[in-house]
Amino acid sequence: MVNSKSSLSNRHILISIIFLLFSASVFAEDGLPIIEVKADRTMIYPQRMELTGEESLMDILQMVPELMIAGYEDVISTYNLRIDNCPMNGDTRLILSQMKAKDIDKIQVCDNTGVAKGTIGMGRVLDINMKMPEKLKGFVEGQGDFGKDVQGIATVNALYGSQHTDLYANASYRHQNGNEEYLTLHMTNRFDDRNKLLTYFTQQYLDLTSEMSRKVMGRARYFHTFNDQGTELLIVGGYQYNSDQLFSNKLPLYIVELNTPLFSKRLSMMLGVEGDFLMTKQKDTEKSWDVFNNDIYLQFTYSLPKWKLTVGNRVMFYNYNLMDAGISQKHFDTRNNTNACVIFVPDNRNQIQLGYYRKYYNPSYLVLFMDANTLLDEEWTRAKGLLQEQNINQMKLSYAYSKQNLTVQTEASYYTCK
Repeated sequence: MVNSKSSLSNRHILISIIFLLFSASVFAEDGLPIIEVKADRTMIYPQRMELTGEESLMDILQMVPELMIAGYEDVISTYNLRIDNCPMNGDTRLILSQMKAKDIDKIQVCDNTGVAKGTIGMGRVLDINMKMPEKLKGFVEGQGDFGKDVQGIATVNALYGSQHTDLYANASYRHQNGNEEYLTLHMTNRFDDRNKLLTYFTQQYLDLTSEMSRKVMGRARYFHTFNDQGTELLIVGGYQYNSDQLFSNKLPLYIVELNTPLFSKRLSMMLGVEGDFLMTKQKDTEKSWDVFNNDIYLQFTYSLPKWKLTVGNRVMFYNYNLMDAGISQKHFDTRNNTNACVIFVPDNRNQIQLGYYRKYYNPSYLVLFMDANTLLDEEWTRAKGLLQEQNINQMKLSYAYSKQNLTVQTEASYYTCK
């Protein structure tokens, strides 16, 4: 949850308009829309298209205007790529071009999920939910350049589905001025109609001329459904380890979340608590830095046939602790993410969204490691001033229209930053 401060002008207007002629039919036979606009994300349903079978994830993402602005190389550079809400390591360009749309159940383009997912600042999430086959399927692919400078990439992808177990595995390797190795394993176990366990493991190893690093992450997500109305409890536990030439850090985490209708099916509530404990050590000085985060978040959605209203808030409680030469310095702070959004859906083809989002940038705690001297009281007072957040207010207006082979999406956002 700690994020480096990024440059953003005090007032910034972003307007994007895109017209797409897509090769697949925009509506399936049952009339359900392929694109669904929600308060904090855009949902894309590839299985509602008439797919030829060769469309890639990149082809589907062309339906999202903001992703196309940066071009192919940086199409999701500002997004955290996830599978079933678990971060995925890998060569992004390979994943975009090789993951097939026919294997994807839905894509969540999350641009304002500060309340639901705890994203910081302009951080975004691209969450992929896979459609598992009823048998084992996969592919192996590679290419190389054996000229003066040998280069090559290779990837292995496998999907397996059965009545009670689904498995997704991806391994990739790139050799170009060094070596990059990635591995992702994702398994779903359905014990019965009301209990499900998702387990996840990923690792990343970089051995390049400019850096050497390793990342390992494991996570388990347990779902329990209480009744036919859809009341569901989510419990998450995870652990992450990172190491490079300068720093190493450990990150255990937990989430407990309840999603339930209230009083009627029209009103739903999401209530959760989330926490993590980031332990960082600077290798050459032996300084250690701990950040303990505890979040509480609450979001309500009220749905009518043509209208949806969503309001939510997440409060983050930060405890900072720096250890250096036996001296301990502490700092406590709070942050807020807030959203309020209304969506009007007059028919299956048109969707209009108006939303307000309050976010913040966390300053990078790495500034506290820049000074080789011990952080005495007067130096710590100065350091705490560098830990003040930068607040962002966003007003967003978007419109989506779909008909036959035509998709039109427009978006305008106004930002203030202070």
